[in-house]
Amino acid sequence: MIAESQNGPDLRMIGGLTTYEPDRGCADRIRARCHARMAGRKRAEAVPFHAAARYGRHILEASLVTVVCTVFLCEVMHRALLLYGF
Repeated sequence: MIAESQNGPDLRMIGGLTTYEPDRGCADRIRARCHARMAGRKRAEAVPFHAAARYGRHILEASLVTVVCTVFLCEVMHRALLLYGF
């Protein structure tokens, strides 16, 4: 069964397709854009990120998650109390 699928009509049809190469100008433009984007990322990564800012961001994220979870839990408890008639 594997041998049949390897020599199937779909593979023969794909094998007959022609390949096209991009023209030199197009390839150079794409290469230049890629190099510019990679250089921009390297510059962004080179900017120092202070440990205090990282610590503050960590605290802010944890606080936000805690608040959202607390509000959700309070709402669940409120609805349960209403359901049971308290």
